[in-house]
Amino acid sequence: MQDPQLQTHLGHGSFPQKEKETPLSSCDQFVHKHFLIISGTIVVTYALGVLAYGEPFLFFQYAISDLGATVTKHGYPNPSSRIIMTIGMLICSCLMLRIGLYQGRSLQHQRVKRWLAILCAAGFLLFVCPMDVNYTIHSIGAGLMIGSLYLFDNCFLLEQRTLMPSLIFWLSQGILQATVLAYAATYFTNAVIKQITQKLCIAGLLIVSLLSLRGWDRRNRRNHRRGKR
Repeated sequence: MQDPQLQTHLGHGSFPQKEKETPLSSCDQFVHKHFLIISGTIVVTYALGVLAYGEPFLFFQYAISDLGATVTKHGYPNPSSRIIMTIGMLICSCLMLRIGLYQGRSLQHQRVKRWLAILCAAGFLLFVCPMDVNYTIHSIGAGLMIGSLYLFDNCFLLEQRTLMPSLIFWLSQGILQATVLAYAATYFTNAVIKQITQKLCIAGLLIVSLLSLRGWDRRNRRNHRRGKR
């Protein structure tokens, strides 16, 4: 035990203090929980939208935006799929807004993530506008949504760089950059395969989010404790 008088005389700095661990923002339970819910909501919304689409949905030929249109590709009414997409995107927008307004002091790069979340929330909201009603508003929403999620994933990966296994980190980076940049290139060049790369882009964003939000720090501490036994 440390002598209180000696401690007072020498000062607290004379004795080694146990280093406190600062939780990484990407492992923060609040952000983690919300991103998991958003990812699940996106998958469920798209799946239900495909099932409710007013005609058979050709997955690799039609855009995801078609699910929220007022009519199908061949002019059939599309109310059910549009309602499902609207509800799902509004839920995602509200969840992103909660992240944007989160005031947790343990978050790294809090200001950056706050603005990214607010922009992403706006993107989900604008994406609700059917593409056949106002394509400009809809496409701006899609750009904000995908761009913000892309930057979020990059931020999470950089924060986890020293905690994730190198193979997982570089695999995640490869998936993220390849899928997002491939979609951007095919979209702006209006390539035939742009609808395929769109699906791969969304899948890549969600997969990397799940990988980068895992508790790699907790896993590494557990493995370290096992190694000492």
